[in-house]
Amino acid sequence: MAEGFLAVDSILNLYTHIIKNLKVNDEQIRANLLDDLPFIATENILMSCVKRGGDRQDLHEKIRQFVSTALESKNKGEKLLELISNDEAFNITKEEIELQLNPHNYVGRSKSQVKNFINKEVEPILKEHKDLINKEHTQILI
Repeated sequence: MAEGFLAVDSILNLYTHIIKNLKVNDEQIRANLLDDLPFIATENILMSCVKRGGDRQDLHEKIRQFVSTALESKNKGEKLLELISNDEAFNITKEEIELQLNPHNYVGRSKSQVKNFINKEVEPILKEHKDLINKEHTQILI
């Protein structure tokens, strides 16, 4: 049992060290998001093209192939946009696709789900153990 406590202590020390030294690179996160966004938006792009008269099955198969091709390139998202906009079957320009690439359109209910989880799960635990937790660590901002 003593070894178990030592192991937990080591894990917590390691975790604390990682968290204290964690550096978030906002620019890299933004770049990754923008590179992945065309892949996230493929369903919306597909439906937009179907509304313009495109064949859903045909366009779906082309997107599947384009995704495979784009994943092999350096600028994956840019390559996917290029492939779709250059294919006449999609009947859509790169500029029209880019209008659909707002990251806020793809978060769904995540913000409310996180708030709900914090309010129902995290806050009660923090309140129950407030005497054990340093006050500066209990405030979670969303």
